Amino acid sequence: MAAPKAPVLDGAGKKSKDVTLEAEVFGVDVKPHLVHEVVRAEFSHHRSGTKAVKSRGLVSGGRSKPWRQKGTGRARAGTTRAVQWTGGGVAFAPRTNFEHKVNKKEKRAAFRSALSDHAQAGTIAVLGGGFDEPSAKDAATLIDAWGQARPVVVVATP
Repeated sequence: MAAPKAPVLDGAGKKSKDVTLEAEVFGVDVKPHLVHEVVRAEFSHHRSGTKAVKSRGLVSGGRSKPWRQKGTGRARAGTTRAVQWTGGGVAFAPRTNFEHKVNKKEKRAAFRSALSDHAQAGTIAVLGGGFDEPSAKDAATLIDAWGQARPVVVVATP
């Protein structure tokens, strides 16, 4: 596979020349399953996880036995907060941990896959001129002047 190329854009969004990108980063095989796994883990990481139910250890009350062990004719009971009682805890509480672990090498491979996909699609550019000060409006006009369909990756060089 030939080394991928990206245009170098000036401040007006015009292509001045092409630059050759590193094949180790921008020329690898695209692995969509890795990208999907990393994006899913990232979205899951941002979930708040605020839903909760109380297990029998978290429910208030139920300090003493409701009646004695023998002699009443009723079934044994140790607490009024057991799962079969009204006001008791939940037997199998749903888990609220949404984290998915992704290995470091997999994250890096997914990032290289995403960059390689952009390089193959021609939606990656290098910004040569730069801005006097950061401005989203100037960046949007520069991308519009370039004329490339979105999504676009623009790499700003110092």
